[in-house]
Amino acid sequence: MKENSRKVLNRIKRNLIERESEIISQGLNSVTPAVVVTTLNELRRLKDPFHMHDGVRLLDHSSDEVVIAALRYLERVEHPLESEKMKSLLTRSVKVKKEVAKAAELCDYKSACEILRTLLQEPSSDVKIAVLSACSNIGCDDAVEEIKEMSNSDDIDLKMAALEALIELGEEVEEEKLKKVIFDTSLPDKNRKMALKVFLKNSISPFETIKKVIALDHLPLSSIALEFLGNMKCESVWEIMEEMLDKENLPAKVIPILKASLKNCAEENTKLEKFALNHLKHPSKKVKVLAFKILMQMDVPQASDIVEDFLNSSSADLRSVAIPFIYHYPTEENVETLKEILHKGDEKSVIEALKVIRKLKIRSDEIEKYMNKNYPLTVRKEALKALISLGTIEANELESIALSNDSLELRMIALDGLAKIDPDRLTELEVA
Repeated sequence: MKENSRKVLNRIKRNLIERESEIISQGLNSVTPAVVVTTLNELRRLKDPFHMHDGVRLLDHSSDEVVIAALRYLERVEHPLESEKMKSLLTRSVKVKKEVAKAAELCDYKSACEILRTLLQEPSSDVKIAVLSACSNIGCDDAVEEIKEMSNSDDIDLKMAALEALIELGEEVEEEKLKKVIFDTSLPDKNRKMALKVFLKNSISPFETIKKVIALDHLPLSSIALEFLGNMKCESVWEIMEEMLDKENLPAKVIPILKASLKNCAEENTKLEKFALNHLKHPSKKVKVLAFKILMQMDVPQASDIVEDFLNSSSADLRSVAIPFIYHYPTEENVETLKEILHKGDEKSVIEALKVIRKLKIRSDEIEKYMNKNYPLTVRKEALKALISLGTIEANELESIALSNDSLELRMIALDGLAKIDPDRLTELEVA
């Protein structure tokens, strides 16, 4: 009975990753800590499952940087750790202790909470803040009393981290305590911003406080309040949007309002269409892009013309945001513009163009040139996907890429293509 080609493909991919990891892993035995750290980081990026024993071994390394990289690698591959191994790291530096807090979840729940409670006794506020975040993630409610005590700390950073942890653990926090921080102009903006974020996460009726924060006209806080409008019903916040969009031109304020509108109002509010059309002429490219997205989501009658205008813009950012919409408005002019972009466009625009060409099944001799190694990997990947989708690349070429020393990502795409156009080659490739 013939084996399923998907199983063969997955096996080949796994073997490919294993061989790649084996080459990379040679750096694990280097006497230079920086080389070991780089190797661990690369294995973490690959989510390599083959060197977990090395990761555990390197927790005994004399270099803190290596120990931290090993913990991060083990977190990435979700390798369980014995509590004794983690406890042995509690005598290391503050940097290591912070990473131990983040990685505590690799131990069993009881041991993890025990380790975190031990770390809460550390004199370092940085360690305690990392522990508070970990307690929230794991759900260590055994530490609630210690956390409540910290919520009254004179250290405002520690106080805010503790209040956030209590909320995450399901404890009630007095809103007035948070409001006091939000409106205390003597405190640094970072603390007031965090208090506002925690308040918005916790409050059942935040609207009045949001209006007061916006009225402060203090951008670091008002921008957060405006962004939160995206979590509220359109009718509840339109009065704020309408008033501000009518008189406000500062991108830092307009952008969060438009984002909230895009999220909640684009399907139901005809007033928004007028505001979005007006903001297409805004000096800020980011504002123009958001206005464009709103109008596309609303599917306004002028959509095709707006797409064409953006495609003919001298700004690469505006062109790239419009290119995907050629798929919905494949007019003769737009397709010609697409081909022109493919001929001599910038990297960002070419990537988007290749995606649309693949969807619309447009053949072009220009695609193959983007497989050249002189082009960035992001471009080459999209070019290869397009060639596969259009059926303009031979199985021999795909096999050659899969067996090359090229990027692992590119080789994986080649294998997917081979499975699509000539699955029998996979069995031959595996045997070879």
